[in-house]
Amino acid sequence: MFSVSLPSLLSPDLALERAMFSCVLRPLRSHLEKALTALHNQDGSSQRLTQNLLRLKGDAAMERLGVRTGVPDSREVERVRQKLILMQKTHSPIDKVLLLLQVCKCVHKAMGSLYGKEVSWDDFLPSLSYVIVECNRPHILIEVEYMMELLEPSWLGGEGGYYLTSVYASLCLIQSLDREQPFSGCLTPEAQEALKEWGCRRSREAQRQKESQQSQRCVRILFQDGERSAVRTLQWRAGETSQALAQLCAATFGVSDPQQYTLYWRSGGEMRALPPQAQPQDLASHSEGGPSLSYLRTDHDFSKMRRLTRGGAVDLSESVCEE
Repeated sequence: MFSVSLPSLLSPDLALERAMFSCVLRPLRSHLEKALTALHNQDGSSQRLTQNLLRLKGDAAMERLGVRTGVPDSREVERVRQKLILMQKTHSPIDKVLLLLQVCKCVHKAMGSLYGKEVSWDDFLPSLSYVIVECNRPHILIEVEYMMELLEPSWLGGEGGYYLTSVYASLCLIQSLDREQPFSGCLTPEAQEALKEWGCRRSREAQRQKESQQSQRCVRILFQDGERSAVRTLQWRAGETSQALAQLCAATFGVSDPQQYTLYWRSGGEMRALPPQAQPQDLASHSEGGPSLSYLRTDHDFSKMRRLTRGGAVDLSESVCEE
């Protein structure tokens, strides 16, 4: 049994990710699509998909595809088609996969309408294939591979990856359908091997990304000097001392006399000078939720520490070291 829950996929960094997609993928999307299209034209998969979509479409489609449950009516199929058209227009793989989930939700809802109860995944693939055939949008093959390659690994571990691979499996089945053979509902060995290879490769990418994240930390640092104050997020890599971080702070905040400044961290309600050889993991183990770091003059009056607003900094009572 399964269900679709879109909010569960939303991450705190969604807005930042979408902004980066806009800057990077918007100008590259057409080039990526042309490259994928050329590859599928070369191996003949696009032609097979286009031909089989036309061959299956019609009154006998449900029987040929082995559909045993309810399916979306013509109005719902049209809604799905519009979502697929919208999917083709957007450049963000996150927006694409959210639209894909809405499509799968529509199919799943219709599946239960025949018996008025939940149905198993074994019946999902034929019903999904039927909707894909009725929509007749061969370009969905390019869209699915675009998402499979560009989505962050974290988006491939839950419902996003589950339904994405389901649609990919459905497309493989439609491509492999022979005119004389019934719809088996089973992936070909080639499709199974392709999915296995893809899963292993993306898992390795996720592991490398995890190791990279563990080797560095993003630290938000408060700078305050008289009426001047600011907060910046800097990288503090494992193996680098706090002295190296202090030098980075001096350059970031435009300090001309860095010898008059030092890094402080808040622990137990007190501001303490950061030890010269301190490591980010050392501080995290001695403060609840991570340290609060400040880059201040050595003669700073801590009794007059200001709490800055979200417009420029953070409340010093909050953690500012992010894993």
